[in-house]
Amino acid sequence: MQGRPWYVFTGGPGAGKTTLLNEMARLGYHAVPEVARRLFEVELAEGKTVDEIRKAMNPFQHRILEEALLQEGLIPADTTTFLDRGIPDSIAYYRFFDIPRDRELDHALAHASYKKIFLLELVSIESDGVRAETKDEAVFLHHLIAQAYTENGYELTRVPVMTIEERRDFVLANL
Repeated sequence: MQGRPWYVFTGGPGAGKTTLLNEMARLGYHAVPEVARRLFEVELAEGKTVDEIRKAMNPFQHRILEEALLQEGLIPADTTTFLDRGIPDSIAYYRFFDIPRDRELDHALAHASYKKIFLLELVSIESDGVRAETKDEAVFLHHLIAQAYTENGYELTRVPVMTIEERRDFVLANL
């Protein structure tokens, strides 16, 4: 599993993960979008409000973890892939929403394996209908995410704030 060429873009809300992921896809790389955003958009389309979704965060976070595992199970092991978040991100969100760690999370972590983790420094926090965190919450989540990866033995490659082209080039130079 360690040989899989899978690279994670992570960081707090507003780090530019999706923008960088889209840039990598534009270059022809296999890119896996963020599960949480997709599920959040589904819930909103079904008529739920942001507040309703956030009040039921325990089952929502478990669903995110389950979907992330399914999604990763579909990625060819030998394909260079960029992911918008990895399994350890769930640790940070469990902590942020005060959800107890459980067997499902531990099992998922035991099977997660990424070649490199790129922690994107926060660019800005803008509400977009899905992103509901304040700037302080985004900064706190950013810290929790970095902590979750390092606690699980991953070394972080920090990607500074720069243009999307500079970030892309930075990532490619650091594979």
